[in-house]
Amino acid sequence: MPLSPENIWELMARAAVEHDAFEGAFQRDRRVVIEVLRDFYSGLSGRQEKCVGLIGLLLSGLIIAHEFDRRRGAGPEGATDEAAGAAEAEVGELFGDARVLRALAAVYGLANRNSRPGVPDPAELWDEIDFVQLRLLRFGTTSFILKGPWKDRHGRRARIALKCVLPPYTRIEAIASATEAYVERYGPRLSAAGAEAAAHGQEPSVHLPEIYASTRAWVAMELIDGRTLEEVMTARLGRAVTEDRSNRRPGLRGPALLRLDALCDLVPPLFRALAAIQKLGLTHQDLTPSNVIFTSDRGYGSGLKAVLIDLGRNHLYTRTIGALEGREAGYVAPEMKQQATVAKPALADLYSLGRLLIAIGGADPTQGSEVPDVFYLRTPLLARFIEDLVERDPTRRLLLYGDASWTYAELGTEFAMELQAVTVAEREGLLGEERPSLRGLFDLASPTTRTTARQRRLRRVRVQQRRLLRQWYEASRPGGTGSAAPRVEDPPISADPSDPEFIRIGQPSEQALGRLSDRARRNNHRADMLLFWSALCGACWALVFLVLSIQICRDFGVDPTPAAVDLVRRGTELVNWTAAAELLVGWERWVLDTLGPPGVENLDARIVAGTFALVNVKHYQNIFAGLSAAYGSSGLPLLRRLHAWAAEFWIRLFAFWWIMVVLPPNLGHPLWWPICTAIGLSVQLMLNATVSSFANRTVKDARDNGSSSTVPPSSREITGLKMFSRWTPSMFVFLLMVWPLAYFIFQGDLDGRPYALMLGVSNIGIFYVVKCGIDAPAIRSGLARAFLASERAAAGERAGTTTGTARSTRPAAPRARQPSAGG
Repeated sequence: MPLSPENIWELMARAAVEHDAFEGAFQRDRRVVIEVLRDFYSGLSGRQEKCVGLIGLLLSGLIIAHEFDRRRGAGPEGATDEAAGAAEAEVGELFGDARVLRALAAVYGLANRNSRPGVPDPAELWDEIDFVQLRLLRFGTTSFILKGPWKDRHGRRARIALKCVLPPYTRIEAIASATEAYVERYGPRLSAAGAEAAAHGQEPSVHLPEIYASTRAWVAMELIDGRTLEEVMTARLGRAVTEDRSNRRPGLRGPALLRLDALCDLVPPLFRALAAIQKLGLTHQDLTPSNVIFTSDRGYGSGLKAVLIDLGRNHLYTRTIGALEGREAGYVAPEMKQQATVAKPALADLYSLGRLLIAIGGADPTQGSEVPDVFYLRTPLLARFIEDLVERDPTRRLLLYGDASWTYAELGTEFAMELQAVTVAEREGLLGEERPSLRGLFDLASPTTRTTARQRRLRRVRVQQRRLLRQWYEASRPGGTGSAAPRVEDPPISADPSDPEFIRIGQPSEQALGRLSDRARRNNHRADMLLFWSALCGACWALVFLVLSIQICRDFGVDPTPAAVDLVRRGTELVNWTAAAELLVGWERWVLDTLGPPGVENLDARIVAGTFALVNVKHYQNIFAGLSAAYGSSGLPLLRRLHAWAAEFWIRLFAFWWIMVVLPPNLGHPLWWPICTAIGLSVQLMLNATVSSFANRTVKDARDNGSSSTVPPSSREITGLKMFSRWTPSMFVFLLMVWPLAYFIFQGDLDGRPYALMLGVSNIGIFYVVKCGIDAPAIRSGLARAFLASERAAAGERAGTTTGTARSTRPAAPRARQPSAGG
C-alpha cells in the first residue's frame, strides 16, 4: 500500500482505540506495532520527508489510543502511573516535528471537502493555520488538541486551539455529526450574545471560547490560556482529583479533611460560568474536570475565572456505543450513560456539577453514588446541597433547593450561602489544613468543644444573609428601594467568605430571590434553635461545675461560701442597701442548708456526678448539637413523622436532662447517687435506642424503596451509624448490672467506693475519650447522613414523587413569597 494521506487516514480509522479490538483486527499486539513504527520513524532518512511525516502521524495516533486505554484501566498495563507523562512527552515531541505537522495538515485536511452553507468555509480557515508552529496542548477521550498561531494575524486572535478527533471515532456517526455541527450549534449563539452585550455597553460572555469552524474530523476554536480543573486540583493536592486521599480518620470512608479553601476559590467562578451559558440557552452535557479551564482575571474576587470547553454529549459513555468506563466516567450522569436521548440534559449537568463539587472538596467523586463521609462530618449543610444534585434519579434532583424554574444564579447563591456559613462557623481550622495535634487534644479535653461559639458564629452569618437577601428582594421588585442585586456579568465583590458580599454569584429572578429569602429565614430559625440548646447545655455544665467545685472544696475543709457571702455583704453595705443585706442573711442560711454537711465520705457522689456530667455534655455538644432529626419532616407518613419528633425530643432533652440526676446527690443527700446514676443511664439508653432506631429505619426505607440513591446500599455500610447502634445493646447489658448494684449500695449492703471509682474510670476512659471523643466524628457523620435521608424522603412526599419510581412532571414553580418584616 503506497503511503498517501488517504491511505494513512484509512489505516488510522481502522486502528481501533481499544487494545483487544486492535489486536483482533490486525492480529498484532498494539505495543509491538508501536515499537516497530518507532524504529521505522527514527530510521528514515531526511530525504523521505513526506513518508516520515505520515509514519509519525500514524505513530502519534496509536500512542494516544494506547494511552487512553491505559488511563481508563482497560489496557494490558492497567491504570498504573508508571508511564504517566511519558506518552504525552513522546507525542509532544512528534508534534514538534514539522514533517508530522505537515502530514497532519494533509490528512485532516481531507475532511474539508464538504463545505456547508451558512457556516465558515473550513477549507479557507484551514489554509490560514500555521501548522508548522502548532504544538500539543493535551489529550482528550476522543481527540487530541494542538495550539498555535495563525499565518496572518490581521483580524484574527493571536492563537488557536485545534481539536482533532481520532480517526476511529469519525466512523461513529453520533460523534462525527456532533463534531461537524459544533460551529452551527455554538458559534451563532456566542456571536449573538456578544452583539447584544455590545449594544448594551457590556463585555460579552467570556465563559466560552469562540468557535471558528468545524468538520467531521476537527474543530478550530479560540485558545484559552489557563489550567484545567484537573490540573488545578493536582497542583493544590499534589495528586489527581480522582485519586483516593491519604488523610483518614477511624470509621470514615475517604478523607477526613475538607478543602474549604478550594471550594471558596473555585466554585463561585464555576457557578458564574454555568449561569452564563444557561443565559444563552445552552447546556454542557460533559461537565468534567478536563472541560473546565480556570484563567487569571484580576476583576474577579478570587482572581480566577472559569471557562467551559468541549460542550456537547460525550457519546463514548453511552450504552449505544460502548459505555466506556474511565477516570471521568464517574462525572457522567446515569441517564447520559443509559439513554440514547436525554429529555432534560440540564438535570444531567446538575449531577456532574455535584461530582465536581465533591472533587474540589478534596474527596474522590468516582467511588460509589453517595456523597463522601467528610462532607457529613465537616458540614452537613454542604452535604445536603450536594445530595440534591447527585441523586441518580433525575426527577428527584433539586428536591430541597429548586423547582422547575431553577437557575444557576439561584443555585450558586444558595451554595455560596452554605459555604459562607460553614467557613465562618468553622474558621478555626478546616481551611485547607488539619488542626494541630495540640488543638485536637484541647478539643478532646474540652467538654463543650467550642460548639456554642461555633453555633453563635453560624447564627450571625444566617442573620446577615437573611438581611442581605431581603435587600436584594426589595430591590428586584418594581419600584423597590433595596440595595442593588448583582448582575450575572459583574465580578464577585469578594472572595473572602467572612465578607457579606461573598454570596453575590449572579442575577436571580424576583421569584428566585423570594425563595432564597424564605430559605434564609428558615435557616436563621434553625440556627437560633441549635444555638439555644447548645448554650443551654453549656450553661448547665457551668452550673454543675460551680456546684461541684464548691462541694469538693467544702469536703476537704475549704469552704468558699462564707467568703463569697461576706464579699457580697460588704458590697451592699458600701451602697447602703439594707434590704439586700437582710435578704442575703436568709440566702446564706438557705445555701448552707441546701449544700448539706461536708465530708470526704461524699467523694463517691462527686466522682460519679462529675464524670457523668462530663460525658453527657461531650455527648450532646460533640454529636448532637448541630443535628436535627425532625427538620423538614413535614410530608412524612404520620408514624414516621412521630418517630422523627420522638428522636428530636430525646436529642434536645439530652442537652439538659442530666442536670436532674447530677445535682440532687450533690445538693441533697449524697447517698442518692447510685439510684440517680441508674436513672441517668436508663434515660441515656432510651435516647440511644430511639435515635438509632429512627436513623436505621430511615436508611433501611431509603435502601428498600429506592427513594434516595445517596444512601449506601446497606445501613451497616455507614460505619458511624453502625458504631452508634452498638451502644444500645451494650448499655442495656450494663444496666442489668447497674440497677442491682445501685439498690444494694443505697441500702448500705455494699461499699460504694469501688463502684464509684469503676464508674468514674469507665465514664472518662470509655465514654468521654473513646465514644464521645474519638468515635464522635464518624457517629456524627452517620447520623447526619440518616437525618438528611429522612428530609429528602419528606421532600419527595411533598413534591408528589412516587417512591422508587421517577415522577413524570416536576411541580410548578411556587409564587415568590415576600419576606416577613423581620427579613
